[in-house]
Amino acid sequence: MGGDYSCVPANLYELNILVIDDNIDLLEIISSFLRKRGIGSDIANSGQEGLRKYLAFSEKYNVILLDIQMPGLNGYEVLNSIRKAMPNSTRRPQVIAMSGSIINMEDTDFDFFIQKPFKYSDLFALVLLAAKCTDIMNNTQKCN
Repeated sequence: MGGDYSCVPANLYELNILVIDDNIDLLEIISSFLRKRGIGSDIANSGQEGLRKYLAFSEKYNVILLDIQMPGLNGYEVLNSIRKAMPNSTRRPQVIAMSGSIINMEDTDFDFFIQKPFKYSDLFALVLLAAKCTDIMNNTQKCN
């Protein structure tokens, strides 16, 4: 989980990520990984909890890491609820789907995908890419 991240732009540290996964160990590892790089994150260990946190603090989150396969509300259902609740939001979060299975991105509204298990350097690179698509990095959203 090491690496030289000294080239990370300072404004990336304004990034706030909501991590939603039913694996509490993975949540804690990802949260710690992000925190060590100066990135704020909140965790939710179910789709229901993640949706509640997002809806309560929607303007806070720029990126969402979202597990697809969870009991109760799965990742697809969480994403659909978020998009329906905020259809014209000027701060549309970039959503990175996480799954042990490969998904067809053309059939979803996810912005990015990473397959589990993943290297944390790959996750960080994807977070940087997602951040470039948010107003934190560009004052506009260019990737949607």
